[in-house]
Amino acid sequence: MESSDKQQRRTHYGYLLSEMVKRDFINKYKGTVLGVFWSVLSPLASYAVMLLIFTNLISRDSSYRIYMLCGSLVFSFFSSATTQGMSVLLINANIYSRLNIPKLIFLIASNISSLINFLITLVVLFFMIFITGVPFTVYFAALPIPIILLMIFNFGLSAMLAVVYVRFRDMKHLYGVFTNMLMWFSAIFYYTDSITGGLRYIFYLNPVYIYITFARSLILEAAWPPLYILILSGVYAALSLCLGVLVYQKNHNKLYQFI
Repeated sequence: MESSDKQQRRTHYGYLLSEMVKRDFINKYKGTVLGVFWSVLSPLASYAVMLLIFTNLISRDSSYRIYMLCGSLVFSFFSSATTQGMSVLLINANIYSRLNIPKLIFLIASNISSLINFLITLVVLFFMIFITGVPFTVYFAALPIPIILLMIFNFGLSAMLAVVYVRFRDMKHLYGVFTNMLMWFSAIFYYTDSITGGLRYIFYLNPVYIYITFARSLILEAAWPPLYILILSGVYAALSLCLGVLVYQKNHNKLYQFI
């Protein structure tokens, strides 16, 4: 009987999760003319601007164009997923305050919704890979690995941010400043090969740079990234997940008084 109840709860939560993802996806494009095509057109427009500026400053090589686009899309996935996840507990407070629903399900739904939007933007990446002549290799099949690891990292960070944001609303503005600064330390527009000494190690402290490098190695170098990139990508994902769940578990019962 107990196992039957657990199975029913899992089925119920699974259905609830799928409905939340659908709701987030529909609300994102509700009232727009082009709908889901904005997920493709928006990064394509940003990429066109980056091409105009940075290819003239750094390199006109076709591989650089993919290098830049890959970094831009991965960083956008991180930024949008964590920014959206940060406010999800506050936005849905009127739902879970009245119903007996695990709050974490809202964070999971938010991150899945961000993942779906990111996967749609990959159409732009694969299109550019095709027209620039960068070869498709068997290593493309390993792209889900850095994507999944980044999604886990995003979820853990979102859980921490969501708890803090409920109590301190200034976090939304502070995080916007932080992501803008982090973008310039993620090597989206420039190469890091010429950076030597202690400054180079700063990049290894940036998880987003690690996941960008992982994806670039598979796409542009047709090879697995260095061992330290593989290790750090797993460590950052596991650390973020553990800390996020820990922070959430210690504070989720106290959130009602701040809503």
